[in-house]
Amino acid sequence: MRRTTIILLSLLICTSSLIDNPISARIAYVISNQIDWALNSQLLSKVAPKYGIILRRVTNLSLAKNANVLILGGHLAPTDEWMPKNYAEELLNEEEKSKLESGKKAVVIKTVEKNGNRITIIAGYNRYNTSLATQSNYDWDSLPNAVEAMLGTDPRQGDTDNDTLPDDKEVLEYLTDPLSIDTDSDGESDAVEILVYETDPKKPERWQDFNTVVRILNAPKKISRYMEDHFTYYSDPEEEDIWQKARETFYRKGGDCEDYAIFALYCLRMNGWSYDAFDVLRNNSAAVMGITWYGFEEGHAVMVYVMDGRYYVIHNGLIPSEGPFPDLESLIDLIAQRLFFFSPPWEAYFFINEHGEITEIVEKG
Repeated sequence: MRRTTIILLSLLICTSSLIDNPISARIAYVISNQIDWALNSQLLSKVAPKYGIILRRVTNLSLAKNANVLILGGHLAPTDEWMPKNYAEELLNEEEKSKLESGKKAVVIKTVEKNGNRITIIAGYNRYNTSLATQSNYDWDSLPNAVEAMLGTDPRQGDTDNDTLPDDKEVLEYLTDPLSIDTDSDGESDAVEILVYETDPKKPERWQDFNTVVRILNAPKKISRYMEDHFTYYSDPEEEDIWQKARETFYRKGGDCEDYAIFALYCLRMNGWSYDAFDVLRNNSAAVMGITWYGFEEGHAVMVYVMDGRYYVIHNGLIPSEGPFPDLESLIDLIAQRLFFFSPPWEAYFFINEHGEITEIVEKG
């Protein structure tokens, strides 16, 4: 039995357990003459199982259907029984060929889309340059160029789908699709699910369901990010002050300041936080705080919460969350700076629970 046949059989055995996983099982085709294959087959046989790649060596591009294809060698690579046709001759342009022939470029890596296939050519000035480029990494994601070609990711861009998650972490750690910003197509990006909401980016969540979202939004940073991404500020009708319930704000996808704050407080309360008017400073307590200032008809509402013995605030606006603050006075002062660009004296502040009910009023004496 030929050595190449043994390698291919061992690859199929090592990767057969991956076929049932739609994210990790990736079929890739390699077209190469025997010279380039001999120089690179050891690397390919080693990395393919690690990255969930089922490797198939073919002699004709027509055998690949909607797949990632790696072509080893440039337009001058000799043909043989394994590569009856030199596809690089057809796919490289004249400038690329000229630079390779003259040695002005030691390596050309080119990716083209053709007949539903994503084809990557790794072509060196000579066969050793090709082999070196196959195992090298030209971006910052640690994936060898050959692996990028077989995965369909960009060998010169560390985050192919621009979702802020490096390709190597998507493939090896998160097991997400490095070619899609939303692996489970549930409307939230892989990065936000992993880094903010701590949900499974491979398992769709019912993001259109109020109770599901409230369950997920169990921490201030999650609430702040969700409102920033999904809510729009809507003013109340003139001469009316309508306080929406949290559910209404969710389905309306926005409201004004107290609507944001009541929604945020509701999420924390449903996840075990206590409601507090802050007579005593207690961690994991929160309340909606409405504030009025002398000389201003309009007030403002924010959600205030306590962590590590300090106050923090969530509110609508360009800066959705801020803190810590040592006391409520400094918190009120900063909110005024954000609203008016100076600090007028406050007139009163009052606390509101998750149902929109005022529970305490503090007036400046």
